[in-house]
Amino acid sequence: MAAQDHFHHPSAATLGLLNAIFSVGQVVGLPFVPLLADGIGRKWTILLGSSLIFLGVILQTVSTTIGMFIAARFIIGLGICYTQSCSPMLITELSHPQYRGKLTTIYNTLWYSGSIAAAWTTYGTLKMESQWSWKTPSVLQSFPSVIQLFLIWLVPESRYVQHVRFASRGISELWKTPGNRHRFLIALSAGFFSQTAGAGIVSYYIFLVLSQIGITDSKDQLVLNGCLTIFNFAIAGGMAFTIDWIGRRPLFLTATFGMCLAMTGCTIASQQYSVTGITAGGRAVIALIFVFMFFYNLAWSGLLIGYVVEISPFYLRSRYLTVTLLAVAAGSFFTNYVNPVALEKITRKYYLCYIIWLAFQSVVVWWKYVETKERSLEAVAICFDGDDAKLGGAGATGKGKELLDVLHTDGALGKGGIELQLEHAKV
Repeated sequence: MAAQDHFHHPSAATLGLLNAIFSVGQVVGLPFVPLLADGIGRKWTILLGSSLIFLGVILQTVSTTIGMFIAARFIIGLGICYTQSCSPMLITELSHPQYRGKLTTIYNTLWYSGSIAAAWTTYGTLKMESQWSWKTPSVLQSFPSVIQLFLIWLVPESRYVQHVRFASRGISELWKTPGNRHRFLIALSAGFFSQTAGAGIVSYYIFLVLSQIGITDSKDQLVLNGCLTIFNFAIAGGMAFTIDWIGRRPLFLTATFGMCLAMTGCTIASQQYSVTGITAGGRAVIALIFVFMFFYNLAWSGLLIGYVVEISPFYLRSRYLTVTLLAVAAGSFFTNYVNPVALEKITRKYYLCYIIWLAFQSVVVWWKYVETKERSLEAVAICFDGDDAKLGGAGATGKGKELLDVLHTDGALGKGGIELQLEHAKV
């Protein structure tokens, strides 16, 4: 391939660093997200992130050494941490309560639209012999950021920004109360679990996995990868419209337990192919990859951001989301750096680690993840904080509690019909 030749055939360790440095950029930028999001606002932080992505893509495209390419990936990761953090907050805070859950879930599933474009662009440039075989997909990375730079001006700023006083709250607020410690555990675990569930093997190293089961033709690998991205988008997008019917907790539990079973089957089928060489074993692995991603997309692709935003009070929303995205970046760095080396050294035995880890994830989800179905943001706060819940700010807390008591007495708590009134309540 032209890219391999251009960068002198990087080793597995360098390949892992090439993918992992993206997460390093996110980790470096994320501590500043609360300061920027609550200081200059959601819109300006998104603009900053989009600008950094655009600059990173330019550097990536003109890279002449692997060092330049790695630096460009770092800048892109830095920019994405700002757009990825503030976009879901803005969606949540501008959405009508009736549509909030669906819109925040759809937001995160749209990642697959970019994945589809990337997969099929790579397939389309496969036969190109010039350097543009890898530069074309690189250039296309800038298009969403360019669109965002122009269209963000049509979006209003969040009404919450004017009420937040970030500097007056210490970071210990995240775990100061039992309710906040519960939120912190969910925010941290959700981010880390989403990246260490095994989907990283499929997303970033599917070609290594396919090579281990006898599918070595580049064209066949790219076609399978392209079909998988379309499948992922269809499942994740469809799931977004069921969350208010099925609920968040059942989806998380089904997804995590299902992934554990699918990974177990994939390990057995891969071992059978290795020992016997029967093509049926290889085909079973392909089928189980699709089964695994089906379960993953039931919850972890769409609900990850939306769920954390839902359980967070607005005055700490940017911070809990930062915790989640830091955990995402940490998990992504670990898996992106370790996966290629482990797959090369111990091959399919590496899957056993994921089976054990997924079983542990299932226990944590069952034990700690709270259902938010058909509950307003205020009702969710009551689930975590009880009588100490802060509803719409200090001034609104008293009236909010009174109204929630009335709703509870009338059996209407959690219907979500008076959310905006509560949030704007004044003494």
